[in-house]
Amino acid sequence: TVDVFINGAKAVPGLQFRKATPFVSLDAGVPLTVALKGASAGNDTSNPAFKKVYELAGDESYTLVATGLLSTAGYATNPEGRNRNFDITVMPGAREISATATSDNNADVRVLHACTDAPKVDVRVQGGPTLVNNAGFRDFTPYLSAPNQNLVLEVNDSTQSAVVAAYTAPLSAFSDSAIVVMASGFLNPAANQNGPAFGLLAVTRS
Repeated sequence: TVDVFINGAKAVPGLQFRKATPFVSLDAGVPLTVALKGASAGNDTSNPAFKKVYELAGDESYTLVATGLLSTAGYATNPEGRNRNFDITVMPGAREISATATSDNNADVRVLHACTDAPKVDVRVQGGPTLVNNAGFRDFTPYLSAPNQNLVLEVNDSTQSAVVAAYTAPLSAFSDSAIVVMASGFLNPAANQNGPAFGLLAVTRS
């Protein structure tokens, strides 16, 4: 659990693992120093666990996701040799509602691969089309329009020769929504300090 500081001010107190904030407004076109520290009642930003400067464009929405490992010691390597060090993945073009909200009430879905020890994967609708093709750690997709009905999503290896896992996606509850789906956790927890197991997490706008 961390406090998120922006330019020295505590912007998000007590943010827990696998939790998200609603969208917030920030100044555009100026340096934004983002620092993360273990959650506390204080406002001291010295010795943060992570600190980096970002500059975001105006008239744009972003999704920012904490990805990677603060320490890679004792954790499995990435199959593609990708950098597993902790960072904030910046995904421009974020949406708060579906682009089809005025027409067919579908849900818009984009997917982020945030699993450090998983190889490139495909995600497809069971018995239907492929939504994500050959995505590796920290790759993310554009938004895809999906019908507002309950689907089963299959995570496959990149050759689609084996189903890694299958998940129910209750999109009937998300008509007109824009959702970020993240592959989170470890494919092999035993090789990663018994960390949380691989799963697909859906994040809504609020």
